[in-house]
Parts: sequence; structure tokens; C-alpha cells
Amino acid sequence: MRNKLLLPRICRSLGWIIFPMGTAWLLASYVFSYQVFPFLEYTTKKKKGDFVEPGFLFSKNFYADFNGELSILLTLISLFMIAFSRERVEDEYVLSTRLHALQVSVYLNFILVAIASMLFYSFSYVYVLQGSMYSILIIYIMVFNYNLHIKPSLSKTQTI
Repeated sequence: MRNKLLLPRICRSLGWIIFPMGTAWLLASYVFSYQVFPFLEYTTKKKKGDFVEPGFLFSKNFYADFNGELSILLTLISLFMIAFSRERVEDEYVLSTRLHALQVSVYLNFILVAIASMLFYSFSYVYVLQGSMYSILIIYIMVFNYNLHIKPSLSKTQTI
């Protein structure tokens, strides 16, 4: 069965190469407040001493550091490439495994966000929502690879 919505197989390898770089850049930008690339700083500030507001890109006085946004984008793209690349053999078993993994990842992500909604408030909840962008893809990748590669080998070794 041919699925036209999947990426080519080479994208999985590229995703695994890009993922550590994107994650390191993400941690450096958000956790340690480090500017990895200083040229990604943007400002429309006209005079020295003007009030600079973070917010709308085309406002009069605006300052932004796009390191964080590009690191988020790079990490999401790499996870997407890992999750939705073709396998060597795309048959009905792989298709049903994909569907099962997607269903489990949506359920678990919904449960995690529901629990986090009760535990986190104010601005820290924004970080929870950002984490939910990654968690659904990470859970999908883990469940899919477990069901496709690890679970069949475990059942073969346990059979007497």
C-alpha cells in the first residue's frame, strides 16, 4: 500500500542529524538565555533611550531575538522528519502501527496537558504548551519504534 503523505526515507536520517543540534540550540536559547547567533537580533528602535516593547514585529519600537523561534522551528522540523518518514517496507502492518502510535500519542499528550493545566499557572503554563508541541511527536516516535522494532523481537525471544 502506497502512502503519498510520507516523506522519503532519507529524511529520517537528516532528522536524526538535525535533532541534537536543534535541541542544544533550544536549551541554550531558553534555559541559559544564550544568543547562539547574535545576527538574529532585530530591532526597530530609532533613538537611544526609546521604550522598546517585545511584541508586534512592525511596531515603532520593537526588539526581538529570533534565536528561540528558529531553534523551536528546527527542533519541530527534525522531529517531524523522524516521525513521518517512510520505512523500508510500507505495508498494512506498518500503517496500522502508525495509526496506533498516533492514537496513543494524542491520548497521552492530552492527559499530560490536562494534568499540567491543573498544576501550572500564569506564564509557566506557556512553557507547558510549548512542551506539548514536542511531546506529541516524541511519544509518537517512541511508541511507533517500540511497536515496530522492539516488541516483535521481544515476543520472538519469549516464545518457548
